[in-house]
Amino acid sequence: MVIILESLFLVSALSLDAFVASFSYGATKIKIPLLSAVIISLITTVMLGGALFLGALLSSFLDYDIAKLISGGVLIIIGLVKLYDNIIKEYIEKTKSKSKVRRVKPSMLKVLVHIYSDPRRADLDKSKILSLGEAAILSIILSIDSLTAGFGAGFSDSPLLLILSLSLVLTTLFIFVGALLGRLFAKKVNLNLSWLSGAVLVVLGVVGILL
Repeated sequence: MVIILESLFLVSALSLDAFVASFSYGATKIKIPLLSAVIISLITTVMLGGALFLGALLSSFLDYDIAKLISGGVLIIIGLVKLYDNIIKEYIEKTKSKSKVRRVKPSMLKVLVHIYSDPRRADLDKSKILSLGEAAILSIILSIDSLTAGFGAGFSDSPLLLILSLSLVLTTLFIFVGALLGRLFAKKVNLNLSWLSGAVLVVLGVVGILL
């Protein structure tokens, strides 16, 4: 039962980014088609699964206590980064505004960084509809936390199939719920849940080390 709850909290924390991104889409009337939502869920889940598998593979060569420390430590670090997420994004925005000197075609890395600072920029063609290609780009951004946190969780006894199933379901659910709430409360709510996601990951990391 404890493992199931830990898996649920982990996936929920990682899925909050998708919720916040889709909320901003709903608030700005950008539509997320079902297939685009599925693409985002599939890619983020595959990335998470790969990170979990790699972490589990490496943990087989380590002492159990060391594996626990690595698992908990990675989750704590990712959680702390998420807690300072706004500061990081503000820095990216300031850096971007200072670099607007020449009009050159942005590199893919710059595009990804800009989308990280504001997920609404994933709508590259300004069509107000998130296409499959744009959904794939957005999913790369949303997978960053999943890669690192999943790698750390892989060092513990996390149930791979359960986590992947929860990820697929919850990410899709969070996308549609976020978009719906964004349309309903666009003018009333300034949503920022990075602190909650970070706090959950820090708690999971501490619990993983102590238990």
